[in-house]
Amino acid sequence: MKYTVDSIIFDFDGVILESNHVRTEGFKLLLEGRKYDADTVARFIRFHEKNAGLSRYYKLRYLFYEILNQPGEFLRYCISHGVGDVDHGGPGVYYRLYHLAQEFGFGP
Repeated sequence: MKYTVDSIIFDFDGVILESNHVRTEGFKLLLEGRKYDADTVARFIRFHEKNAGLSRYYKLRYLFYEILNQPGEFLRYCISHGVGDVDHGGPGVYYRLYHLAQEFGFGP
């Protein structure tokens, strides 16, 4: 029997198919690959699983601010990865990022 594909559905946010376990494994690989200790990884994964629908930027912000106590590293991460919606601030978020980066001694 031959099938014809009329459309393809991409479900990147887990609405159709639960895929949070894939995201959890991805976070584990990311953190373990950066040599974070088991307690740090476990704390972050608990937060991630408790807040499944939360943006990854807020989750990473939690990692750097609350678990690692390194807010400057969060800003460095955002700037180096071109993250503009750190606070979902819309227009002006890059302005705020620029000034925060200067406050922590990054950038020009």
